[in-house]
Parts: sequence; C-alpha cells; structure tokens
Amino acid sequence: MYNQTILEVSGKSITLTRNRSTFIFYLLSDSDALILYDYMARCIHKK
Repeated sequence: MYNQTILEVSGKSITLTRNRSTFIFYLLSDSDALILYDYMARCIHKK
C-alpha cells in the first residue's frame, strides 16, 4: 500500500487516494471532470 495512488472519476466528482489521504474534487459538469481526470492521470503516470 505504500505510495499507492488510486484515481477514480464518477459523474462530476474525482477521487484521488494517495497512501492514506483522500481528496475529492467536485466539478460543474461531467466533461470538466473527465478533462481534469485525464490531466491528473497523465501527471501521475509521468512519475
């Protein structure tokens, strides 16, 4: 579980879980959520 990152998108929200911390982002629309999800996924995979 150490340094594990889980990124999930569901409707207008994105959940980012890193180790034992969870961050939830609420967006105005589904498309905004998908755009941010795509960006975050690319940033995570670069590391």
